[in-house]
Amino acid sequence: MQVESKLWTGLRGILAVLYTVVVALALGAVWMALSMRVYSAHTWFAVVAGLAMGYATRAWITRRRYAGMVLAVAGTFLAMVYMACLRVGLILAAIMGLGYVHTLKTAGIDMLLALARNTLDVRVLVATLIGMALAAWVTWRRGSRQKHAELTHRVP
Repeated sequence: MQVESKLWTGLRGILAVLYTVVVALALGAVWMALSMRVYSAHTWFAVVAGLAMGYATRAWITRRRYAGMVLAVAGTFLAMVYMACLRVGLILAAIMGLGYVHTLKTAGIDMLLALARNTLDVRVLVATLIGMALAAWVTWRRGSRQKHAELTHRVP
Protein backbone atom coordinates (compact mmCIF):
# COMPACT_ATOMS: atom_id res chain seq x y z
CA MET A 1 0.00 0.00 0.00
CA GLN A 2 2.81 2.43 0.91
CA VAL A 3 4.81 1.62 -2.23
CA GLU A 4 1.72 2.02 -4.40
CA SER A 5 1.03 5.44 -2.85
CA LYS A 6 4.58 6.61 -3.53
CA LEU A 7 4.33 5.31 -7.08
CA TRP A 8 1.15 7.29 -7.72
CA THR A 9 2.68 10.40 -6.15
CA GLY A 10 5.71 10.11 -8.41
CA LEU A 11 3.54 9.52 -11.46
CA ARG A 12 1.43 12.59 -10.61
CA GLY A 13 4.60 14.66 -10.31
CA ILE A 14 5.92 13.50 -13.68
CA LEU A 15 2.57 14.17 -15.34
CA ALA A 16 2.35 17.62 -13.74
CA VAL A 17 5.75 18.56 -15.19
CA LEU A 18 4.75 17.17 -18.59
CA TYR A 19 1.45 19.08 -18.61
CA THR A 20 3.26 22.26 -17.55
CA VAL A 21 5.65 21.91 -20.48
CA VAL A 22 2.76 21.39 -22.91
CA VAL A 23 0.85 24.45 -21.65
CA ALA A 24 4.03 26.55 -21.65
CA LEU A 25 4.87 25.60 -25.23
CA ALA A 26 1.34 26.44 -26.34
CA LEU A 27 1.57 29.83 -24.60
CA GLY A 28 4.95 30.45 -26.21
CA ALA A 29 3.55 29.72 -29.67
CA VAL A 30 0.58 32.04 -29.11
CA TRP A 31 2.94 34.68 -27.75
CA MET A 32 5.13 34.44 -30.87
CA ALA A 33 2.14 34.65 -33.20
CA LEU A 34 0.84 37.70 -31.37
CA SER A 35 4.24 39.38 -31.34
CA MET A 36 4.55 38.94 -35.10
CA ARG A 37 1.16 40.56 -35.64
CA VAL A 38 1.37 43.32 -33.01
CA TYR A 39 4.89 44.33 -32.02
CA SER A 40 3.92 45.80 -28.64
CA ALA A 41 2.51 42.38 -27.68
CA HIS A 42 6.06 41.05 -27.83
CA THR A 43 6.83 42.74 -24.53
CA TRP A 44 3.67 42.80 -22.51
CA PHE A 45 2.13 39.46 -23.42
CA ALA A 46 4.49 38.09 -20.78
CA VAL A 47 2.13 39.44 -18.13
CA VAL A 48 -0.86 37.77 -19.79
CA ALA A 49 1.14 34.56 -20.25
CA GLY A 50 2.01 34.57 -16.54
CA LEU A 51 -1.61 35.03 -15.56
CA ALA A 52 -2.74 32.32 -17.96
CA MET A 53 -0.02 29.96 -16.73
CA GLY A 54 -1.03 30.59 -13.11
CA TYR A 55 -4.70 29.92 -13.77
CA ALA A 56 -3.97 26.87 -15.94
CA THR A 57 -1.58 25.42 -13.38
CA ARG A 58 -4.05 25.80 -10.56
CA ALA A 59 -7.09 24.62 -12.50
CA TRP A 60 -5.68 21.77 -14.55
CA ILE A 61 -2.26 20.69 -13.36
CA THR A 62 -2.00 20.64 -9.57
CA ARG A 63 -3.86 21.97 -6.58
CA ARG A 64 -0.81 22.01 -4.31
CA ARG A 65 0.29 25.55 -3.58
CA TYR A 66 4.07 25.31 -3.56
CA ALA A 67 4.31 22.83 -6.42
CA GLY A 68 1.83 24.91 -8.40
CA MET A 69 3.84 28.06 -7.83
CA VAL A 70 7.07 26.44 -8.98
CA LEU A 71 5.41 24.91 -12.03
CA ALA A 72 3.67 28.17 -12.99
CA VAL A 73 6.85 30.22 -12.70
CA ALA A 74 8.89 27.64 -14.62
CA GLY A 75 6.17 27.40 -17.28
CA THR A 76 6.11 31.16 -17.77
CA PHE A 77 9.88 31.21 -18.19
CA LEU A 78 9.75 28.28 -20.63
CA ALA A 79 7.06 30.08 -22.65
CA MET A 80 9.32 33.13 -22.93
CA VAL A 81 12.31 31.05 -24.06
CA TYR A 82 10.20 29.13 -26.59
CA MET A 83 8.69 32.36 -27.93
CA ALA A 84 12.15 33.86 -28.37
CA CYS A 85 13.43 30.76 -30.21
CA LEU A 86 10.41 30.64 -32.53
CA ARG A 87 10.66 34.36 -33.21
CA VAL A 88 14.37 34.15 -34.06
CA GLY A 89 13.65 31.18 -36.34
CA LEU A 90 11.00 33.16 -38.16
CA ILE A 91 13.32 36.15 -38.61
CA LEU A 92 16.09 33.83 -39.88
CA ALA A 93 13.68 32.22 -42.34
CA ALA A 94 12.67 35.62 -43.66
CA ILE A 95 16.28 36.78 -44.01
CA MET A 96 17.53 33.62 -45.73
CA GLY A 97 14.44 33.11 -47.87
CA LEU A 98 13.92 29.54 -46.69
CA GLY A 99 10.92 27.77 -45.27
CA TYR A 100 10.21 28.13 -41.57
CA VAL A 101 10.47 24.45 -40.63
CA HIS A 102 13.57 23.99 -42.78
CA THR A 103 15.19 26.97 -41.06
CA LEU A 104 14.35 25.59 -37.61
CA LYS A 105 15.83 22.19 -38.51
CA THR A 106 18.93 23.69 -40.11
CA ALA A 107 19.64 26.18 -37.33
CA GLY A 108 19.21 23.70 -34.51
CA ILE A 109 18.36 24.36 -30.90
CA ASP A 110 21.83 25.62 -29.94
CA MET A 111 21.87 28.37 -32.54
CA LEU A 112 18.27 29.35 -31.85
CA LEU A 113 18.93 29.62 -28.11
CA ALA A 114 22.10 31.64 -28.66
CA LEU A 115 20.39 34.06 -31.03
CA ALA A 116 17.32 34.28 -28.83
CA ARG A 117 19.48 35.16 -25.83
CA ASN A 118 21.18 37.90 -27.83
CA THR A 119 17.91 39.39 -29.09
CA LEU A 120 16.11 39.56 -25.74
CA ASP A 121 15.37 43.05 -24.57
CA VAL A 122 15.41 44.28 -20.98
CA ARG A 123 11.71 45.16 -21.31
CA VAL A 124 10.86 41.57 -22.21
CA LEU A 125 12.85 40.27 -19.24
CA VAL A 126 11.17 42.72 -16.85
CA ALA A 127 7.73 41.87 -18.23
CA THR A 128 8.54 38.16 -17.92
CA LEU A 129 9.59 38.63 -14.29
CA ILE A 130 6.31 40.45 -13.65
CA GLY A 131 4.46 37.61 -15.40
CA MET A 132 6.31 35.02 -13.32
CA ALA A 133 5.42 36.89 -10.11
CA LEU A 134 1.77 37.09 -11.20
CA ALA A 135 1.76 33.38 -12.04
CA ALA A 136 3.02 32.57 -8.55
CA TRP A 137 0.56 34.98 -6.94
CA VAL A 138 -2.45 33.66 -8.89
CA THR A 139 -1.52 30.08 -8.06
CA TRP A 140 -1.14 30.89 -4.37
CA ARG A 141 -4.27 33.05 -4.21
CA ARG A 142 -6.53 30.60 -5.97
CA GLY A 143 -5.37 27.90 -3.60
CA SER A 144 -6.29 29.89 -0.51
CA ARG A 145 -9.70 30.80 -1.92
CA GLN A 146 -10.46 27.22 -2.84
CA LYS A 147 -9.44 25.99 0.58
CA HIS A 148 -11.57 28.69 2.19
CA ALA A 149 -14.53 27.75 -0.01
CA GLU A 150 -14.15 24.09 0.90
CA LEU A 151 -14.07 24.93 4.60
CA THR A 152 -17.08 27.26 4.54
CA HIS A 153 -19.37 25.38 2.14
CA ARG A 154 -19.36 21.90 3.58
CA VAL A 155 -22.64 20.08 3.58
CA PRO A 156 -23.23 18.12 6.79
